[in-house]
Amino acid sequence: LNYIYNICDVLAIPSINEGFNYPFLEGLGANIPMVMSNIPIFKEITNYKFPLMNNLNDYLTYIKAFCNGELIYNYESLKELYSINIFKEKMIKFYNKVYEQ
Repeated sequence: LNYIYNICDVLAIPSINEGFNYPFLEGLGANIPMVMSNIPIFKEITNYKFPLMNNLNDYLTYIKAFCNGELIYNYESLKELYSINIFKEKMIKFYNKVYEQ
């Protein structure tokens, strides 16, 4: 699966209804550009720091721009959201809050 992600030029995720999206995390891990639908879950998991598509023309514009090297997106701020250290901090806060109750 990692090989497939790494040979892709762009990852398109045109979902209209979605839960947490593992291809998004796999795309982050492979450092490939992504275009995704403008739906609530993608706003949440990208922390509103990611261009989200409203229609087919938006998808095509961004895919072409990424493929032609006209657009480069820095994923480092998003990767930090899903780092193991951030996960640990959130879990510790959660369990401390549960323990206090």
